[in-house]
Amino acid sequence: YTPGAELSLTAGVDREILDGDGKLTLDVVYTTYGDDEQDGQQVFASGAKILAQLTAVFRAGSLDWTVYAVERSKGKNTAYAGASATQLSNGNQLEAGARAFRRLNKRLGARLGADLRVYGDNANDAGEATLYTAGPGLRYTLSPGTFFDLNLKAGTGQLDGQSVSGFELSGGIWVRL
Repeated sequence: YTPGAELSLTAGVDREILDGDGKLTLDVVYTTYGDDEQDGQQVFASGAKILAQLTAVFRAGSLDWTVYAVERSKGKNTAYAGASATQLSNGNQLEAGARAFRRLNKRLGARLGADLRVYGDNANDAGEATLYTAGPGLRYTLSPGTFFDLNLKAGTGQLDGQSVSGFELSGGIWVRL
């Protein structure tokens, strides 16, 4: 199996807001894909993808805020089996959210965040979802420029008309170079 080539073009703009106390960022990514092959035969052609992300980062009182919105749109895919080809569409994906962060002391900070995710149906009339998540997080400063993050989110919503709920636990180490 040989995956097709992938080419991404990215454009971005940053602008200071709130008299320099914040930044507004817009990023747009366009990705196109070559055809996948197996044994010299075309087996899959992925549709092009566009991603647009708008983010505002600013300080209000003692809180550092991040507010964002992301839209993903993907063209139709084509699956090949012998002489036949089947087109499959992808649903659009919209995500939006906000996070507030407050430093508690020199090493420890706390955050509270909430997200909304809205996913459209695909060609098989599946995958439609509306999900809400919210929860706290902690950031521990290991050294200047090195952080450990731990987050917990509770979520609820609908997936293909069915109620869903659950928890997400995530963490990571961030190193600024």
